[in-house]
Amino acid sequence: MKKIFTILICLSGFLLQESYSQSAGNTIVPDCNTALNVYLECPYCDMDYFRDNFTSVNYVYDRNDADVHVMVSMLSTGIGGSSYYTILKGKKRFATHQDTLIFDVPPRATEEITRSILLQKIQLGLVPYLLKTSYSDSLTLFISENPLKE
Repeated sequence: MKKIFTILICLSGFLLQESYSQSAGNTIVPDCNTALNVYLECPYCDMDYFRDNFTSVNYVYDRNDADVHVMVSMLSTGIGGSSYYTILKGKKRFATHQDTLIFDVPPRATEEITRSILLQKIQLGLVPYLLKTSYSDSLTLFISENPLKE
């Protein structure tokens, strides 16, 4: 296939907001009563980067408080890249929904590229859950027909 399609989620309004952190003293959560509660179990994820660049979900510290439990595992590929296996398991009102994402990060990918890919793929995986929240009106789909080549 000549063209590779990259799907990006633009959460209008939220990406333009001031970044926030869940550290004590500086917790600003956009409408925390209606935002999706996500427990991210990912030893490879830069949590500060996720909190700063994906602010329309609540990151919870107890998986029992989560609407979605995201579990990420990684294996090195034979050519030097990484293959990520991500399970998104719905809880509470989403208990009947579960999904699995498998994606690769190319060899020689920088830390910035790796964390950007991880965030993008997890955001995409959360779309079915976000569509069932008050943020559904803020979701926009953009498909790039000319993605950047590695």
